[in-house]
Order: sequence, then structure tokens, then C-alpha cells
Amino acid sequence: MNDAKTVLIVDDNDVDRELIRRMLSGRFAILEAPTAREGLAALEERQIDCVVLDYRLPDEDGIDVLASITARDTPVIMLTGEGNTTVAVEAMKRGAQDYLGKNYLQRDTLARAVDNALEKLRLEREVRQRDEELRRYVAALDRQRTELASSNRVLAEREAQLRVILGQLPAMIWTTDDERRYTSVSGAVLTAIGVDPTSLVGRFVGDVHPDAIPMTPAEAHTSALEGESQRYEVRWMERTFECHVEPLLSQTTEVMGVVGVALDTTDRVRLEEQLRHAQKMEAVGKLAGGVAHDFNNILTVIVSFAELVRRSIDGAHAAQDDLNEVVRAAERGEALVRQLLTFSRRQRFEPRAVDANALVADMYPMLSRLVGSEVQLDVRPSVGPAIVRVDPGNFEQVLANLAVNAKDAMPNGGALRVTVQAIAGGDGAPGDKGLTPPLVRVSVADTGHGMSRDVMSRVFEPFFTTKDFGRGTGLGLSTSWGIVTQAGGTIWIESDLGKGTTFHVELPATVEPKAAPATAAAESPRAAASSPGGHEAVLVYEHDDLVRRVCVRSLTRLGYGAHDAADADAALAIARTARPAVAIIGFSAHQAGPDDVAAQLRAACPGVRLVLASDDGGAAAKRAAELGRAVTLTKPFSHDDLARRVRELLDG
Repeated sequence: MNDAKTVLIVDDNDVDRELIRRMLSGRFAILEAPTAREGLAALEERQIDCVVLDYRLPDEDGIDVLASITARDTPVIMLTGEGNTTVAVEAMKRGAQDYLGKNYLQRDTLARAVDNALEKLRLEREVRQRDEELRRYVAALDRQRTELASSNRVLAEREAQLRVILGQLPAMIWTTDDERRYTSVSGAVLTAIGVDPTSLVGRFVGDVHPDAIPMTPAEAHTSALEGESQRYEVRWMERTFECHVEPLLSQTTEVMGVVGVALDTTDRVRLEEQLRHAQKMEAVGKLAGGVAHDFNNILTVIVSFAELVRRSIDGAHAAQDDLNEVVRAAERGEALVRQLLTFSRRQRFEPRAVDANALVADMYPMLSRLVGSEVQLDVRPSVGPAIVRVDPGNFEQVLANLAVNAKDAMPNGGALRVTVQAIAGGDGAPGDKGLTPPLVRVSVADTGHGMSRDVMSRVFEPFFTTKDFGRGTGLGLSTSWGIVTQAGGTIWIESDLGKGTTFHVELPATVEPKAAPATAAAESPRAAASSPGGHEAVLVYEHDDLVRRVCVRSLTRLGYGAHDAADADAALAIARTARPAVAIIGFSAHQAGPDDVAAQLRAACPGVRLVLASDDGGAAAKRAAELGRAVTLTKPFSHDDLARRVRELLDG
């Protein structure tokens, strides 16, 4: 009996329950429940194998209870005292295993119905188990098939990649027999130099490359046959190759020949030459930066003394016009210094709101000189304002670089068109390269020979150039890309061989209401306004004697107590005794690093405010931010510039 299946009888009629219990007892363990609620409770508490359910129950309809029971995967035999076919169909639809009328109920019929229900449940469970096993097996097969397909795809991709690599490498791969004759030759370099690989098979290596360094190919292959790898260099078909040979082993590790590879190092040699040229240009750039620094000091002295003289004479004096010309000449010198600093990559980055239309218009004379009379220059501004936030000097360099590049693309003359467009949001302008409108697009289009796709993909790479050797460094367009990117913009190209090239420079449009003049020269000459003065002590630490003297003269004229020092020790001594309110530091002072002097002055006189005077505005501004209570003063500066900077620092 321990293995007997348990049958739950759910029937509110005591006589019927007793009758059913008698029919099933002996073969099954019997549980009884007079209501649907008690029957469901029994299912929760015990393991029930089959339920004999009365159609009519006092608390709930048997059909409704049927769904709750079958949801537990328990077979149900529905009983009723009525021979209603509709009820039977509904019960079977709801999941009953069988339907029996009480009026015709017999022991064998009921027992057989229970057995059939249990067997059917067993078979269904077995089928479900087999289905689950089959699904797992199919899923495993699918995974294996997917993994196999993935592996095959990876292998195919690797094989294709290997073919691509071997097809693109500037190399030659070969094997020889033990008599040093070529047995196979392959490599993309052969196609590049116009050699048929089959023409080499069977030939003696010494006949193909008679001369090499440091040994001949025949000697190198002999060493490889003896088990020793060798390297040598050959000059073949006007190109240079670095060769490496190794013993070619059989499956039994016996030397059966030689395997070799030759790399085309011609481009490397060319790059080494370009590197030497770049190093020379770097030295020239450092020289230009040094010249610009010294020139800035000279311009500072010229402008400051000119303003001091202009203030010391009557406004109607005839010399006033002469002094104005001196200031104008100094400002032209300042523009020259800016170009030198741009060349040496030490230019100041001082973005401000400018109208691209005005900037391009101001560049027209320079662009005309750059492209020459053989090229027709056409400038087309936008209909409305095209305000961007850029460093005007840097952006002028971009336009100049693009103009020079266009001129070189039109050796026999042509047309150059510079167009400014203000693109508002939602315009859907074609050729968008990721910059979100509103934006300003400055396009420089030429009618030159155009570019190939390969050249276009590399045109912004440093040192890449299509010009003849010695005619270009390959830095112009890469520098332009850097300037535009630093300003938050993008630069892209449209070009076809024989149809010209268009460079598009896109910059975010700014909503600043008023754009500054495109160039500093718009305020030329400097206005002779009154300069704010004071009575505080000011220390001037500057290694250049002339700059130091003119600063002291200007500060004294303004009423300050000026102290000057040419070296760090003197500056620190003055700071300890005079306790200056402001210290002006030449940011390129030689005897001690300017950063060290600034920190030492701050330690010697904690309350001192600092002015960092330099032609490297970016580095000075960064250091001023680090120090705190410090500002910058860009060289060349005037008497007024110095006066305003010191007073602003003291009053701030």
C-alpha cells in the first residue's frame, strides 16, 4: 500500500462518497472532501495523484474548480448525476481526463477510468520530458551549429585578413631548394615593381641579386642551409629591401631549403629623410620663437616709450602724428610676431566672437598676394551675420594654409572661391559631418587637379604631402585641422580628380550679441586715454633691461613706488623688505624658472598679487590660474595696458 496512488474524492453527498470509496479502496489510498474549498486545501497539503470531482458542489461549481486542479498537473475525473452531454464537453475542454455519470457508475468502470487518467498523465509527463530533452538537444545543436558557423566565419575572416595583409605588405616571400634556386616566390611588392613571380622560379639567388650588404644573397642562403639565419640588404629595381632568411625544415626537421622574406624599406628611408627635415624645421621654429620673444620685448619698449612721450607733449604738437606712426608701425610688427609664433607653434589661443564675413574680408589682400595674379579670387560673404568664437590670428592662418594649398593645386592658374554660409538649425544642409546647426561654414574651393580617395583619407596626417620633395613640410593642413578642432569645429573635403577641391571649415555659431573686430589692428593706433595710477609698491622682475626700465618709468609716472630686479635673488630681497602689493614677473626670466620665482615671491610676501608678462599667453594663463590672485599681461604691451592691468589687479 505504500506505493498506492492517492485519489481525492470531492463530493458533498455522503452516500456517493462512500460508494466511490468502496469502489476504489484496496487499490488506491482514498481522501475525501465534501466541498471545493476543502478539496483545494487537501491538494495544497498532500500529494494527490487523481481527483474524482462531483459536478455539483455546495460552495462552487465543479467546472470552475476543475481549472484550479488541472493547473497543478493533477488528472480529474468529472462525476455528475445528470447525463448532460454539454457538461461533459465543457469538462473535457477544461482539462478533465474523463467524464462519468453517477447513475451508471460501476467499480470496474471507475477504476479503469482512474487507471487510464494516471497512465495518460504518466505518458504526458514522459512526452513532456522527452520534448524538453529534445528541445535541449536541439538547442545544443543550434549552439554548436552557431559556434561552428562563428568559428568558420572567424577562420574565413582571418584567412581573408591574412590574404589582405600579405597582399598589402611591401614584402616578398620565397623558398629555395638545397641548391639555392627559387622554388616559390610571392608578395605584393613584386606587382608594385613590375616583376612576374614565375620569372624567378628556378633561378639561382645569386643571379637575381648579385650585390648586397653585408653579404651576398648566395652567402646568406648558404648559411641558412647550414642552420644559421642571416640578414642582408639589397638594392633592387631602384628600391631598397631588407632581407631575412631561415632554414626551411621538413616534417622530420631536416633542412630541405631556405625560406626568406624581403621588406621594402624604401619608404622608411624616405621617412628618415623627412624626419631630418622636420627636425630642421623644428630648430627653425625654435629660432623663430626666440626671435619673436625678443622682438616682443623690443615692441613693448617702443610702444610704451612712444605713449609716454605722447602724454608728455601737447596734443596739438606736430610730433603727435609722428608718434602715431610709430605706434602703427609697432602694431604691424606685432602682427609679424604673431605669424612667427604661429610658425613656431607657440601662438596665443585667445578666442573671441568675430564675424566670419569681416574676418574673410580683412584677409582678402593677403589671400590675393598668396595666390598671385594667375588665380582669380572670389569672396562671397553670407547674407546675414556669421558670428563664431575663434582666435582671429589662428583662423587667418587656416585660411592662408588653404589658399596656399589651392594655389599649388593650380600651377597654371585658375579660380579660388571663398564662401561664408550661416546655417541655422533645421536647414538640413547637405554634407553635414557631425556638427550640429546652427553653424558657420567657410568653404575654400579651387579649380585645380583634385585629389584621389587615398590622398583625401590622409590629407590631414602630419608630414603627408603630395608636393615634390623640399616644397612642403606636410604640416599646413594638419595644423589647420588642429586649429579648427581646438575651436570646436570640423574641417572636411569634397574633391574629384580633375574637378578641383573644396575644403569646408565648419564652426559652431555663437549667439553673442556683439562680435569683436576681426583683427587687433581695427583699433590702431592705440588711443591716448588717461591711465589709472596709484601709490602702492610694485616690483618689476624682468631679465630684459629695456623692458624693465620702461615698466619702472611707466609705473613711476603713474605714482606707484616702483622697484626693479634683474635676477631672482634681488627680486626676493625686495619682496622681503619693500613688501610690494604687486609683482610683475617676466614669464621667460632666465636665472630661475618663472614658476619657481612666482612661488618664492608668494612665500616671501604672502599678500602680493602677481602679473605674469609673457608672449606665451596660454602657458601664462594656466600658471596664473594655478597661483591664484594672478593675471597675465601679453607682450607686447603698452603703457596703458600695464596701467590698467595693475590697477584692475589691485582693485579686484
